[in-house]
Amino acid sequence: MQENLKKLTNWFVLFCTIENNINKLLFFRTAVALLTISYSVMLFDMSYSLYGEDGFIRLDIGSTIRTVARKGLLNIDISFLTSPLMHFTGISENYAIKVVIIFYIFMLLLMIINRLSGIASLLAWLINTCLLNSFQSIGYGYDVITNHCLFMCVCLSTNKSASKRNLEKEAFITGLSVRLLQLYLCTVYFFSGLHKILSEQWVNGEAIWRATMQPPLKVYDLSWASHFPIIFMGLSIGVIVLETMYPILMSIRKIKKITFFGIILMHIGIGIFMHLWFFALIMITLNVSIFGLQYIENYFQFKNIVNSFHKQYATKRLIKHL
Repeated sequence: MQENLKKLTNWFVLFCTIENNINKLLFFRTAVALLTISYSVMLFDMSYSLYGEDGFIRLDIGSTIRTVARKGLLNIDISFLTSPLMHFTGISENYAIKVVIIFYIFMLLLMIINRLSGIASLLAWLINTCLLNSFQSIGYGYDVITNHCLFMCVCLSTNKSASKRNLEKEAFITGLSVRLLQLYLCTVYFFSGLHKILSEQWVNGEAIWRATMQPPLKVYDLSWASHFPIIFMGLSIGVIVLETMYPILMSIRKIKKITFFGIILMHIGIGIFMHLWFFALIMITLNVSIFGLQYIENYFQFKNIVNSFHKQYATKRLIKHL
């Protein structure tokens, strides 16, 4: 029994250590922070309308909605931060919200430059939770996924300097962090695909038709495609297979690359045809960080080799000409 347990432990350690790549975690943290900063800057001018007491949805009404379906891990809203700020400084709610968002952006910048990244990630996640609970999603799930990503930045090992202390221990912790991110992404896609299987609108292609033709998501006039329903049915079945089988497809080395680029194209399509670019980009960030970073690294390595070859070839031709 002890021998089997030891073998299982050794296998698990090896399974995690294989994924020892701190660059994946650093890319994940940096990309999430950059994307969140862009989103925050975009909404900065309308921050009071979104999160204020008399905004689009009053906070008291929003709190009732959160009681029915809470989206954040903590049941706190923006008033948790703005009320003390207003009380001690005497500023208006509008300015208090802006101060919170500016501080939020500053914490995200600290995450990017890797300064006090642990504390910065924790504070950024807490502020994001308050913002998430103060206004219902306007990004087709983007803000919920972002909240999860910031929480993972808090919990997972993304400190590059830590790898200098204990190589074996840090290799395991880094690998475990990457594996947990993989588990999260596979779980998201699997249950998303499972939900679509149970929906008749997804099986017959009607869901994609509605998503691309009904406002406010309608961007292009695709009414001509109504004469070819097989297109939407094929796309729907493709999405269902890709999402449901994602955990299995990404574990098979021969088709992992095809699956990766297939899922990237799916999210690019969501961005183009539904203009849900922030949702598309956060999902692309997750996929690239966890499964696709090596393809980017290989591309730049190949590009450097090609450039080096061209320089050597040009130098030889110049010497020959002289």
